[in-house]
Amino acid sequence: MNTCRKLKSCHRYDGTIALIILLLMFLLIPTGPATAAEANPFAKMGVFQLKDRPDAPEFILTDLNGKKRNLGEFKGRFVMLNFWATW
Repeated sequence: MNTCRKLKSCHRYDGTIALIILLLMFLLIPTGPATAAEANPFAKMGVFQLKDRPDAPEFILTDLNGKKRNLGEFKGRFVMLNFWATW
């Protein structure tokens, strides 16, 4: 036997549950246009993209194998430099 038929009151709650779900959907949807900080989380931290992308200064460093490396060798590729010291 159907559970609703046993309770004889399920039909009263069907509309109420649908109304609650609809209200929750409207409450959870953000309203208004997003600000620049909301659209870009980096803007909140003060990080911004440079309009002009200047070239990195030309320099030469020695790699871990003792070979002299010129920054120009890596043009067009992603390069991460990590300068550290043990003072």
